[in-house]
Amino acid sequence: MSKIPLGKSIPLKKKKFVSELRRRQLASKAKGKLSNLAFMALNPKRSLGIRRKIGPYYYRRAKLLVAKRQILEMLASEGIAPLKILSRVKTTESIAKKIDVQKVREPEVMDQAIGLRIITANTLQCYRILETLKRKGKVSDIKDYIVNPRAYGYRSIHLISRHFGFPVEIQVRSLEMEREIGKIDEREGEFRDAAEKARRKSLDAKVGSLVEDAGAAKELAHSDFEFRRKIVSMIEGSRLPYTSVLSLIGKLRETRVISNSFHAHLREKFKRKKY
Repeated sequence: MSKIPLGKSIPLKKKKFVSELRRRQLASKAKGKLSNLAFMALNPKRSLGIRRKIGPYYYRRAKLLVAKRQILEMLASEGIAPLKILSRVKTTESIAKKIDVQKVREPEVMDQAIGLRIITANTLQCYRILETLKRKGKVSDIKDYIVNPRAYGYRSIHLISRHFGFPVEIQVRSLEMEREIGKIDEREGEFRDAAEKARRKSLDAKVGSLVEDAGAAKELAHSDFEFRRKIVSMIEGSRLPYTSVLSLIGKLRETRVISNSFHAHLREKFKRKKY
């Protein structure tokens, strides 16, 4: 079988960033393994219950390598060469924390037990990869966080792809998006911390709730002026960080609660206030 290229020639600056990304991933894996061993020693029954459902580490790792090879072959057949494909196997500790701290449903967490992160040169290639996987594979649960960014500024495409019946979580993002999330981690704390993950997800939930409130306010408002004033007051009273305000304003436009012109007005208004 011919060797599949991982990527085309890229500028030295990008190569250094990808190399540093790999170094950080390896350091994170080493730290995660030590933490996981401690968790398993302190929680033997819980650990055994999780491992029975998803299989031992070497089994999951083998499945992940097969899935990675299949995906590379799919992309190569379409002439697509990602800059990098990173892989990860969730530890028993990570799975337990996602269920207990983040309150994610157990079946959903089990579907994310192994995963791949595909890093591309640009946003257009992200969507080319998505369309290729949809056409050539078995894909479900697609979440487009490029069109609808998370409340804390995160952008990527998430999906579940099945290989020999085994689910694999795939994240597709550009190099620029990878840099952005790195800056967010530096500013607000590493996303692998369960408490930080829960905090960020709570921002998403709050934005979703405010979108529903805005829709109700639109129906009850007696005039467009009254509605606009309520929306401004709602955003000011939410005490959301600036990135979450932008997410909220974007979702209000996407759901047609506000017009394009009012959307532009709100972005400019809160930008001037440095909200």
